[in-house]
Amino acid sequence: MPFVRRDENGKHHRLYEHPIDLQTESLAVDNPEVQTYLEQLRRIAAAKDLLSSSDAETVRVIEDLIEVLVDRRLIMLTDLPVPASRRSSTDRAPVRP
Repeated sequence: MPFVRRDENGKHHRLYEHPIDLQTESLAVDNPEVQTYLEQLRRIAAAKDLLSSSDAETVRVIEDLIEVLVDRRLIMLTDLPVPASRRSSTDRAPVRP
């Protein structure tokens, strides 16, 4: 059974597994407030997953672009900021003919 602690306006801001003090109120799992809160948490988690996936894809595209530019000798790894050039040089596999 979830527990909530309400603010002065009667709104809850967090669910707890156990009562944390005498002002904590228990609610049924099927309570609309609980369901709304849980749905918000699911949406936030889904958005974070989407952004994380998007970030990883963007990083891969940038790494591929840097590799192409270096392979075509349009830029050198030393042209990049030190952390980026260090990472790129350790990530690059040896070129095999």
